[in-house]
Amino acid sequence: MAKREKSQALLVLNRVPARNKLADTIRAKIAEEGLPLAATQLGNRSGFAASMMEGKGIVETSPRSTGAEEIRALAAEIAAILKLKTQKAAE
Repeated sequence: MAKREKSQALLVLNRVPARNKLADTIRAKIAEEGLPLAATQLGNRSGFAASMMEGKGIVETSPRSTGAEEIRALAAEIAAILKLKTQKAAE
């Protein structure tokens, strides 16, 4: 679909359990298909759901949580791919 739309795509593993061989299998299949996969993955964290119940993101509700760290890492990874300046770099 991304090729058809002539846009970049990046697969992100989401709701990844702490210990699970299925994620390794999925990563291997994505690599086999030659698809772009983010180095950052999002864990299966209750904080994501809890923040959505408040109509916010986890960075807003629990800024020091592991989930918030994952979101910031993913944002930085995407910014690097798109060659955008991150807020931290701009300060």
